[in-house]
Amino acid sequence: MDKQIIEIVSKHGIKTGSKIYQLAEKLSVKFNEFNLSAPKALDNLLTVTLKDTIEESDIVNNLEFALEMAGNPAMGTKDDLFKTRIIADNFSLQDIMFALIRHQIIEKKIDGESLAKVQSKVLSPGDFVIYCNSARKRSSTVVHNKNEYVDSCPICYQSFINTNKKVWFWRDYYLFGNHAPIVENHLMVTYKKHGLQSMDRQFMEDIIDLNFMFDFCRPYFNRPGSLDKHRHVQAFSGTFPIENIKTVAIGNTGVSEFDPSYPATGFVVEGNDKKRVSLLVNKIMELCDSRQVKEIDRFVPFYLIFARKGDIARVFVLPKWKWKSDTFPKDMNAYNAKNESEKNEFIIVPASVETAGRGSTSDLSTFKRITYADYCHLIKDTSAPLEEFKFIRDELKKI
Repeated sequence: MDKQIIEIVSKHGIKTGSKIYQLAEKLSVKFNEFNLSAPKALDNLLTVTLKDTIEESDIVNNLEFALEMAGNPAMGTKDDLFKTRIIADNFSLQDIMFALIRHQIIEKKIDGESLAKVQSKVLSPGDFVIYCNSARKRSSTVVHNKNEYVDSCPICYQSFINTNKKVWFWRDYYLFGNHAPIVENHLMVTYKKHGLQSMDRQFMEDIIDLNFMFDFCRPYFNRPGSLDKHRHVQAFSGTFPIENIKTVAIGNTGVSEFDPSYPATGFVVEGNDKKRVSLLVNKIMELCDSRQVKEIDRFVPFYLIFARKGDIARVFVLPKWKWKSDTFPKDMNAYNAKNESEKNEFIIVPASVETAGRGSTSDLSTFKRITYADYCHLIKDTSAPLEEFKFIRDELKKI
């Protein structure tokens, strides 16, 4: 191994002869083939990989995946992000995600052909956007079984091993491109262990950190969703219209309510202290869950949009009392099937991205017919009633 490479490997505390050491050596050879500065490229890759990767097996997985991407002939073009960005001073996890998603499209692990056919249109005057991907199928129901891997769970890590799909480990999660994306660079951030969809403060703080690492996307959280048996968030490229709405501050709490001009009701929590932000968001969720809502006999559905403004974290909290004109469905797939059988209904579930102004449907008829007024009605009809917010407002002022 080259002396400079040995120094880089030693700098990162990698043991001679270990699996990580062997992969670092192979990567340095590959970078030399690309006429890159191998020490710089390897140093950047190891810095990003080791910074937030907990277990040695996860580091090995990440470096093996990096080597696979670097060795893919279809990734060898001059403008390849992985091979040109890797020697940049600001090389980051975001660069790796771009490369990962591109690699998955090349390897047909992501339906790139379907993605290329996605249509979109802007619904004015609110600048809402709706996408249509008629080839996209909703996820099937997942069976939950005491936090253990379940064969039918499409986002459990074991299912990736079984289908030869690749992931990138980061902290307690693994990242990969959504296999049936709505838009380009549609990312999944999935908790390692199989378990019910939920959001606690540590998970929230990790996603806030991730949001500051990525310029190209906004994370969002659905509770529940079609994959509500496995803990995860997704991320969309671009920003959401909801980020530009007017808000009304609730005293000096760091929490504001949506201005009534927006069709949905909700809160935005802002601050440069992620622990304070997570505390407030968690409190709002607890307060809503504590209310007796006659339409619902279990937890209140929640949607969270993670955004930022400069160094200020912003989390949009959207409690949902009901969906469309029905009571909240216990069975998402039955609800979807019902809508699809009623041709007079718009086939669009007003979840997090829809409520934030970027909706999606697999039904071309819905895409062609839906107007801004229709879209606003769908969002408004599912939103929490304003009379419930006084209780939340008063409790937040006590924190």
